[in-house]
Amino acid sequence: MKILLYLKSKDFTYGGPAYVCESLRNFFKKYDLLKDFEIEIKDDNAFNNLSKNKLSKEISKYDLVSIHGIWSFRNSFIAKICRKNFIPYTICLHGMLDPWSWRKNFFFKFVFYLFYLKKDFQYASSIHCLNRFEFELTKKYLKNNNVFIFENLLDDTSYDIKNQSFKRKKQGVLQILYLGRVTEKKGLDKFISAISHIDKKFLLKIVGPANTNEDRAYLLKLKKLTKDLKLEDKIKFFEPIKENLKKSEIINESDFFLLPSMAEGDSVALKESVLHGLPLIITKNCKFEIEYNNMKFGYYLNDDFSNVENIIKTVIAMNENEHNLLRKNALNFSEKFKISKNKIYILFEIYENIIRSKINKNILKVT
Repeated sequence: MKILLYLKSKDFTYGGPAYVCESLRNFFKKYDLLKDFEIEIKDDNAFNNLSKNKLSKEISKYDLVSIHGIWSFRNSFIAKICRKNFIPYTICLHGMLDPWSWRKNFFFKFVFYLFYLKKDFQYASSIHCLNRFEFELTKKYLKNNNVFIFENLLDDTSYDIKNQSFKRKKQGVLQILYLGRVTEKKGLDKFISAISHIDKKFLLKIVGPANTNEDRAYLLKLKKLTKDLKLEDKIKFFEPIKENLKKSEIINESDFFLLPSMAEGDSVALKESVLHGLPLIITKNCKFEIEYNNMKFGYYLNDDFSNVENIIKTVIAMNENEHNLLRKNALNFSEKFKISKNKIYILFEIYENIIRSKINKNILKVT
């Protein structure tokens, strides 16, 4: 059986979809499931020079097409090709139906939903949600659709997780890390403005790509804001990191992970941080827990960031034992999203059932 994972770009700087597709193929390979499946990952670059007929013939080679992302004419056209050729397809949402995403270019998205996306959903074999929060937010758009939930998982063996010692690398200087795509929905401008008056020692490292014109303009805005607020000694900007071992280096150097987002799907960066035992400072919009079984490993920012000063002062005043407890709780929580053969085999069975039956008749929830 042959499966296509299709996305806008395989470049890691485009965020979640690129990571998810590459990880899924690696997980299938790791657990020796590719003897039953052949999985290919293709993006716009692979199809840009193809005519409609040639693209249709190319897509017809596959037994299942997994489309990652929405709000794209190319994605919708591939869904249409699948329908015409009776090829089952799934759509992975990647958080793109949440309220913040709807508000961004609302008129375009409203028209696109009515004329394209609604039909794509209607005839999809199944819709792939990344977590229960995404499912709850988007189920009103998915009436009469088959849905399965399969979250982003991590292979802990591909990182350098130093969980033997939790001593801070620089005593007296709180090291806060932001690691991810630098784009407006991450809320970094609002966070920087909120911390401008805090007279405490800390260092915020912003590490990530800005690869669209809009994102590059936003990065310039952040740098100008940092300069205007005289925060250049507290905020530093770094180039994006692709390799997991390099990510481990900067995560292991940090004390807390920051994600002040206005919207998230299923953040890989949050999971990578918790995997290394790094406590969190995040918004509730991240749809990520900071506590389980009464064991806390982070703090929620208010939507208006009114509590940011109190959080910064609290974590700076924290002694080593208190900080280590948060880290150990984070490590324990990370067990739930580590890859295993049992977990990836569930996705294998979902794909297999869709291919064999041409329709997935039940709502399948995978945890």
